[in-house]
This record gives sequence, C-alpha cells and structure tokens, in this order.
Amino acid sequence: MPLFLLPLTPSCLYVSVFEFLIRLHSVEAAQEEEVYPYIRTLLHFDTREFLNVLALTFEDFKNDKQALEYQQRIVDILLKVMVDNSDFTPSQVGCLFTFLARQLAKPDNTLFVNRKLFDQVLEFLCSPDDDSRHTERQQVLLELLQVGGVVQFDEGRLLELAEKAEFYQICEFMYEKKHLYDKIVDCYLKDPLRKEELFNYIHNILSMPGYSSEEKHLVWVKALQHIKDLVSLNSAKTAELVAVHFTDEVQSIITSLQAIFEVMNP
Repeated sequence: MPLFLLPLTPSCLYVSVFEFLIRLHSVEAAQEEEVYPYIRTLLHFDTREFLNVLALTFEDFKNDKQALEYQQRIVDILLKVMVDNSDFTPSQVGCLFTFLARQLAKPDNTLFVNRKLFDQVLEFLCSPDDDSRHTERQQVLLELLQVGGVVQFDEGRLLELAEKAEFYQICEFMYEKKHLYDKIVDCYLKDPLRKEELFNYIHNILSMPGYSSEEKHLVWVKALQHIKDLVSLNSAKTAELVAVHFTDEVQSIITSLQAIFEVMNP
C-alpha cells in the first residue's frame, strides 16, 4: 500500500503538526522573514488560546518520549520568540510564563526552563520606569503567582520589586502567604483603587475565624494607628468599625482626633 494511503496515528499526526510549527522559515520565505513564522503568527493571533491548546496537547502525549522532546523544543522556541521582543505586550509575555509555571508545577513535569528567565520577566513586569499598562502588568504577575509561579522567584526580591512598582495586590498576595495580615492594611491604604475596601478587610479579619489571636491583635493595633486615615477616607464607615471593634477605645480615639483637629485648625 502506498505510504500516503496509510492511516495517520495520533502520534504521527502530532509529530507532523509540531514539525510544521517549528520550521525555521516558511516555504519560499522572503529574505526579511523572522524565524519561526508559524509560531509567531499563532502567538500574535491569540496568545492565550494557542498556549491553552499546547497545554492540552502536552497532556495528551505526556507518556510519549518523542512527544516530550518536541514539547521541550517548542518551549525553547516560545522563549526565544517572545522574551526580549517588543512585538509582544506584557499580557502576552505573562501568558507564556503562566503557561510555563503551570507546566513546571506538575508532578510529572519533564520540561526545563532556565530560572533566570523568570527573573527576567519579573524585572520586565515590575519595571518602575514604565508607567504604561500598570494595571495590566500587575494582573499578569498576580495570575502567574496564583498558578504556582511564586516558587520560581526569590520571594524577598519579588516583594522588593512589587513595592517599588506599587503593585499593592502583589504585596498583599505575598503578605497573606506569610500571614502578615497587618501589613496588608498598609497595602489597601496605599492603593488608590482599593482604599474603600479596607473597612471590610479589617472587619473580616477581626470577626472571622481562621486567624490567630495574635494576627487579629496586630491588625487591630494597625487599624488604631491609622484611625485618622480611616476617618479621612470615610468617617461613617470608621464610626461603624469603632462601634463594633474599638468600643473600649472610643474616648481615646475622640481625644486623639480632637488633638489632630486643633493642630490643623489653630
């Protein structure tokens, strides 16, 4: 029987598709064509969906030795094409590293990715000199951390860069991981988009089970230290918070606020 009439097995089809994708150049390529044009085209068309399809394919052929070799090859190409390339947005680069973090977190993972590349994308997303796409860059990094990417970073360095970039949701994520709930109060106060949410946060920590007495006390103390800021933010919600959680401190709070008012209005 002629070879072209033989039925294609899933493995053969897999190999054929991957060999097509990883071609260095297209047929009759122009001289100025960039390398790996097919992968570039799919990434530009819909980065997230292309990577989702790759993830499903990786799962289907995880016990095939040749398929595993192709998977490593295509990951290497993805990194080569997308890292240090201004053609791709922070969201697109973030999609790649979120995809990689998910793959690396699997117990049967065989892929290798140089950890320095995660450091590189962290620096890229947290660049304090780039005010553009601030919300987008923070959300990309948050998604990357939530799928397990945090293990790829030095946590001290991550927190340092997040603070400099004013990524307060990232700081919150890290502080919550360390059970430093009192520090999260500062995150809300500094975040212009989420300041109003602070009242609910304080109430929930002080009211809900699942937090130690020491953790609750530290948040209680922190809230008391920032009572002036809370009043400036929303005096009605501050009054509700005081009535529920600071009843024994009402007189001292009033005295403190009166003293501040007298200094500001001599």
